[in-house]
Amino acid sequence: MMSLWEKPLYLSEIWCIFELFTAALEENETTQVTIVMPNREKTSLAHLIGLKGKRGMDHFSKSLVNVRVDDAKASQDEDKKRILE
Repeated sequence: MMSLWEKPLYLSEIWCIFELFTAALEENETTQVTIVMPNREKTSLAHLIGLKGKRGMDHFSKSLVNVRVDDAKASQDEDKKRILE
């Protein structure tokens, strides 16, 4: 899901963002949202955080905070319109 971790492709698709949003709303002690990433991405992220500590975590946080639903793609314009509603 988090590949590339700096700009996850998964978070560029409106249906994927909606899916993640819905899962997060339902999260409780029996259901959890788990974010996975390829080993190369884990290694890259761990290296960044190891070298830069809090600044590295800030960089990672920004990659998630910069996700803009309005900019997400949909294969059907109507899908995007309905999800945004």
